[in-house]
Amino acid sequence: MSPRAWNIFRMLMKDPFGATTVRQLALALDVSERTIRYDLNALSGFLGAHGIVLQRVPHKGISISPDDVAAALDLIQDEQKSGCGGYLSAEERERAIAWALLDGTCPKSLAGMAESLEVSRSTAKRDFDHAAAWFSRHGIPVCYDARVGWHLEADEYARRKTMVDFIQSLPDNSADIIWSSKDAKARLPFQAILEPSDLEAASASLAALCALHGERLTDESFQMLVYYLCIAMSRTRAGNSVGYGAVKGLASGWLGDICDMLPNLMPDLPPSHVDAEATVLDALIMAASRQSLSLADSDMPGWASKIADDFLESISKALGFDLFSDKDLVQAMTIHAKAMVARAKLGIAARNPMLDQIKTQFTGLYQECASTLSVVLGPHGLTPSDDEVGYFATYVGAALERLKKQPAVSRKTRVAVVCGAGIGTASFLSRALANEYPHMEVVALLSARDCQSYDYAGVDLVLSTVSIPFVLPRPVLRVSPMLTRSDIRLIDAFLNPVSATCTESSAAKILEIVEKTCDIRDRTALEQELKELLEPKPSYILPKPEGFMTLAQLMERGEIQTAVSAKSWEDAVWIAARPLLDDGRMTERYIQQVFDMAKRYGQYGVILAPLCAPHAEPDISNKASISVVTTSNDVVVSMGGDEVRLNVIMLLCLQTPVAHAVALDELFSLVDEYPGFIGDLHDAHTPAEALGVTKRYLKHMLRQLPARSMTAI
Repeated sequence: MSPRAWNIFRMLMKDPFGATTVRQLALALDVSERTIRYDLNALSGFLGAHGIVLQRVPHKGISISPDDVAAALDLIQDEQKSGCGGYLSAEERERAIAWALLDGTCPKSLAGMAESLEVSRSTAKRDFDHAAAWFSRHGIPVCYDARVGWHLEADEYARRKTMVDFIQSLPDNSADIIWSSKDAKARLPFQAILEPSDLEAASASLAALCALHGERLTDESFQMLVYYLCIAMSRTRAGNSVGYGAVKGLASGWLGDICDMLPNLMPDLPPSHVDAEATVLDALIMAASRQSLSLADSDMPGWASKIADDFLESISKALGFDLFSDKDLVQAMTIHAKAMVARAKLGIAARNPMLDQIKTQFTGLYQECASTLSVVLGPHGLTPSDDEVGYFATYVGAALERLKKQPAVSRKTRVAVVCGAGIGTASFLSRALANEYPHMEVVALLSARDCQSYDYAGVDLVLSTVSIPFVLPRPVLRVSPMLTRSDIRLIDAFLNPVSATCTESSAAKILEIVEKTCDIRDRTALEQELKELLEPKPSYILPKPEGFMTLAQLMERGEIQTAVSAKSWEDAVWIAARPLLDDGRMTERYIQQVFDMAKRYGQYGVILAPLCAPHAEPDISNKASISVVTTSNDVVVSMGGDEVRLNVIMLLCLQTPVAHAVALDELFSLVDEYPGFIGDLHDAHTPAEALGVTKRYLKHMLRQLPARSMTAI
């Protein structure tokens, strides 16, 4: 019986004493009614063999016989234990067909596709048409030949480029199936073409190549090039190579080193094809976005640099700022202009994941950059895409923010940072401030107990991660240790105050002009309305108060496992995550981001060894919780070349940045104040004992910090 028939069985059992129509099932599973009837026939035979009757109720639909509901429930439970189930949605089937066309493994006929996907021919035809439309948008026609069947009219370079586009188009939490048949187990795209060993080899080789040339690619560009390398390695193993002349007129100056690298990555590549493969990779590197300006010896046309200069000159006049004074912007524009020209020649489309947000939040700046860039690119025969305009607007917007944050006086703004204990979160916030506000100087890290007695003579501003109940001699702003965008807007508003006299003087000037040409019936009323109209609005929006739970409350509704055996940090985190994933409190996307951060940045969430609190960006789909695991053996991670041993894992699962920051702040403060908490928590023999240890330590901390803004435990 097919996986989809199992799914129909489970749908019927959601309301075992009701009935569901064929049309409802077809809409729910996104297949034709004919396909549903085929599956119902198969399901009826399968259930009949188990003594269960699948009945058709006139004018109502399909249901399980009431006398057989108990037996059907037992069968469902057996199915869950055996791990059966799962079916392909319409989107997954379209992706399966698209990849099979790319990989050259597509069945020759629609009948073959229908059989492999276990759907009717009409459903297979609809899915195929959608896949063909996707290729059409990428400029690749899908053709039919009686000898080879359905195939793509594309050379090897275009096929590889489209493969990269396909993989990048998959959602982060994708479980998309490349191709399936009754005799072959379905596989994921990354397992099918991006083998782990290929990924590791490609990443290491590209990183070494960049280091050799002092180059820093953006994460997105590095990922794209690694994908291309993995695809090239797989394709050359299958005997497919790019031809000479696939790309022309682009070279980064790395060609010799790439030729030396490729034979190790692609041992099956014939020596006569090395130069052609290296030329393509060299051109793709030229088109990649980068964080630093190098490739000084590249043969990029001189007018790429002229584009950057002309754009900056025109946008500076339009905005009234001398943007050439911002060296970071000049460098970014030059880098991006060269990459943009290379992408245009290679036919690679830029992707800007923030485009919609940029258009919405910075509409005026985006439109100004669009019109300026169109004028600048016109003489060179180029038309800017919306994504490219979005990048230019982002660079200019960042430069304007830097100009706005320039201090009005020559000295730096002096800041005192306050947190619960003056150690963990204060240091964390200090690093964030150094990155966001280079002109700001942190002169003191204070605990909530010490901040009242501190001498603030050399301080301009106090930033605190906790509530301070008493009055200090300097302005106090409450911020998150993570320094969110709301915090940044709040600090910006303090550093760049709007003059209060602006409203009155502006209203008086307008009244003076109006009185020269008009009769005013009620001067006082008009003046008041003008003042209200001209009154400066806050440049920031304070976040709405969000409810949050203490660490003890999170543990009460979370999961605690003690003395667990784990093979590695990843294994321990999976053990912690599994209960939250099983009951829907944590999304698959969130836990994957936790592992991505560890793999990509070496971020294991270490608070104070042997305790770590793995986490990722808060996910609104999560349900506030925490999963604590203490291990019977230490798991070892490498940080900065040193081995760090861990045995307490506290996996955070939160929805909002505010709740996330509060939980981390409390955990940092607790560990700062009571390092012995970690050992006592690890030594707890039962979940109830571990919860009791946490509550006891939190109460101690509350007694010493009575003013701390926390919910009572």
